[in-house]
Amino acid sequence: MLKYSEALRNAMQVTDCLRNLLTGTELRIYGGPVPSSPTDSIGSATLLVVIKKDGSTGVSFEPAASGGTLTKAAAEIWTGNAIATGTATFFRMVTPSDDNSLSLSNYRIQGNVAIAGGDMNISNLSIAMGAPQAISYFYLTIPES
Repeated sequence: MLKYSEALRNAMQVTDCLRNLLTGTELRIYGGPVPSSPTDSIGSATLLVVIKKDGSTGVSFEPAASGGTLTKAAAEIWTGNAIATGTATFFRMVTPSDDNSLSLSNYRIQGNVAIAGGDMNISNLSIAMGAPQAISYFYLTIPES
């Protein structure tokens, strides 16, 4: 199940919509132990790859949601080259300035990574340093209950 940081949940309540709060963020994929909360530091986990729009700038989402689902902007290509070798275990969607430490103020979404049945599914959990990685489809759903 996706986990939203307290800062992001609070901002969604009073500041802005989720789409606007996540515009300009990046997707980081890690290997190793999964932190229990998106507020926690990444601990001993290893950053494997940072995914950005065209590999260089923050990502964005479609202007309209449907069925409680926010979808990756279809025209964007989300890519990045792996900076380490390892097995993907979890991801975080964060602002580029996030330093991965304990934070009560950073907007974060955290979820597990799997080939099937994960919060984010990828075709191969093994990531090799220097290898290009792409995310073709990405969506966030807020359940009805």
